[in-house]
Amino acid sequence: MAFRLPSKIDLGYCATNEISRQDFLLENTGELPFDFDWNIMENAKSSNQTFQIQPVRGRLDAGESTPITISFVPTAARYALI
Repeated sequence: MAFRLPSKIDLGYCATNEISRQDFLLENTGELPFDFDWNIMENAKSSNQTFQIQPVRGRLDAGESTPITISFVPTAARYALI
């Protein structure tokens, strides 16, 4: 299994309850299909989802790619670099 992701994603500074979005490409550079399933760890004390990823899960055949969108929705003004 081999895949390519950006080394970092800069969502910048985002005001409270605003949305910052960034698209990137997830590429299967290997010779076999693979399944992906994003799991974002949030603060256990918080019920708010600060980050959201779409699509959450999927399957990529060898050589296939798919666009991924990550959204940053802070409940306090914050900067996000992933």
